[in-house]
Amino acid sequence: MAIRIKSGNRHNLDTILERLVKLVRVEDGILVYNDAFDHHHLNWMLHSLIEFGESISDNSKTKILNKAISTILKEQNHEKEYFIEKINHYLGEHNNQKIKTYYLLAGLSISGLPFRKIKISDSTLRIHGKGFPKIFRKARIKSIIVNRFNTDHPNFLKISLSCDSKNFQDAYKLGIEIFEVFRAFICLLLNKSIQIRFGRNNTKAINEIFATELFTLHNEEGNCPDEKYYWFNSYPKEIAIFDPENGMENIKKPLKAYIRSFNKCKPKHQTTLKKALNIYVTAFDEENKHLCFIKAWTVLETLTNTDQNDLLIKRVSSIFKNKEFVKQDLECLREFRNEFVHQGSHQSDPLVACFRVQKYIRTLVNFNLNYAGFLNNINESALFLDNFTPDLRDLKNRKRILERAITLKSKI
Repeated sequence: MAIRIKSGNRHNLDTILERLVKLVRVEDGILVYNDAFDHHHLNWMLHSLIEFGESISDNSKTKILNKAISTILKEQNHEKEYFIEKINHYLGEHNNQKIKTYYLLAGLSISGLPFRKIKISDSTLRIHGKGFPKIFRKARIKSIIVNRFNTDHPNFLKISLSCDSKNFQDAYKLGIEIFEVFRAFICLLLNKSIQIRFGRNNTKAINEIFATELFTLHNEEGNCPDEKYYWFNSYPKEIAIFDPENGMENIKKPLKAYIRSFNKCKPKHQTTLKKALNIYVTAFDEENKHLCFIKAWTVLETLTNTDQNDLLIKRVSSIFKNKEFVKQDLECLREFRNEFVHQGSHQSDPLVACFRVQKYIRTLVNFNLNYAGFLNNINESALFLDNFTPDLRDLKNRKRILERAITLKSKI
């Protein structure tokens, strides 16, 4: 897979390379920047405009970029085409590494789940109850101590997730994304649809299920490849363990159905859904409801494949029978968003906005999963929504015109 420059001609890579040549030199094979901030700034710019692929971690991207920068400086060839060629070369080297199996350890604030093992995408998630497998315990405890965390939250449900990857940094990225997909599905099922809160409770996050504070990654021997390399998950200070009155059997069937449909999705479609679900579940971890809403609106943009609000509203409302009311509801949410973004405040209760946008996220996720295996990517999902109408006669008329157009095109 070759890299892609985002947004096409909007970026001028030559200008960045000119700046790079002035600020960086190679000494004994090591890149030396004249200023530490320039180092981070230029790397940030290159990261933001180059698309490497979904499976590459930021650490791996930085290593690939540094190798390419070092090469063009040593060989004194600063042309954009040569720089891209070198990035693709080192990306190829990275992708040709032997795949290894790693295990991500984490926890959920829930008393139990109605199964012991389940496959999500290419990973296997295992439920371990109140304790991790013995092979991982020593390394995890050491990582907790080294990184100065207080505890491993004994009441959290312990979970391990297998992930196959080129290196442990990429495995971290993949493992956390898949884990959050799993948590997102649980939250979609367990989060309340609406709630009226007063006083201090208004700052409580909407999500019912939270991830453990510390994620650790282990190899097959149980050791951490780098005990100081960890993922810190930000979450509320006080978390109650979710313990449903009727047990977990009520969500067993729909949760398995969610995961089964997700696994059936075509690769590009699954990648976009994974991104949307990760944004969703972290958005509803937020205690600040304005931030929660802004992130949640991004989920709608991702699932409708547009950042144009008029088109977003048209696509979301097309699914509903009472689409005129849904349009008005979404218009109000748009006004709420625009006033907060452009003015910094809004008098309406953001909690209501969060619950309303969650309703539409649920509907869009369900819509995409209902057509798992049929849709190749999110573009086709958007095309479906653009052509969907409750009027059957209109749909049949569109079909008639399209069939005639296909017939004529095949004769040309």
